[in-house]
Amino acid sequence: MQNHGITLDRRHVTLLADYMTFRGEVLGITRNGLVKMKESVLLLASFEKTMDHLFEAAFFSQEDKISGVSESIILGTPINVGTGLFKILHKSSPVNTSRQKTIFEMYDFKLNL
Repeated sequence: MQNHGITLDRRHVTLLADYMTFRGEVLGITRNGLVKMKESVLLLASFEKTMDHLFEAAFFSQEDKISGVSESIILGTPINVGTGLFKILHKSSPVNTSRQKTIFEMYDFKLNL
């Protein structure tokens, strides 16, 4: 790869190897390997045979939990990794909705005409 001017970080290779072996056997990043890795309709449809996977999922009423990166990218939803992993909740104090007095009501203004 160096002859072609391409560099590859070892961490990328390690990440790919971890993903391919996390089930206890070596699974390829192929159509057959992905079927064994995850039961996601959209993941399978994003790789190969899109219409076949979508038709089969519709025919058998399969559901997809939308938990992976590929599924989130297809649907345009935030990905649950990195900064998208956490949801910050803000506890706000209740807003006072009572009517406040105007400046004219606060002071006793008298107009002498």
